[in-house]
Amino acid sequence: NRISIEEYYESRAKKIDFSTKDKIAVVYAEGTIMDGEKGEPGNIYDAQYVKILRKVRQDDGVKAIVLRINSPGGSVLASENILREVLLCKEAGKP
Repeated sequence: NRISIEEYYESRAKKIDFSTKDKIAVVYAEGTIMDGEKGEPGNIYDAQYVKILRKVRQDDGVKAIVLRINSPGGSVLASENILREVLLCKEAGKP
């Protein structure tokens, strides 16, 4: 009994369900951490990332968050604002 590779693939593809309700959000932040909403490209603006993290925190489909930061440093206040939202995500049960 032989079947073509296309027939085999189609029979397997119908049985495999890759959809999921549980998601992991991956947020990338790269650049100098700055105060404010937006400005020069290549910087991390606290208000922008607080909004992103809040949206992810409030999404019931997201079960975990990966925040990848590549920064030489920057504003202490802006860093604290982002940290506060990260801690709220953790309190919401999203590691």
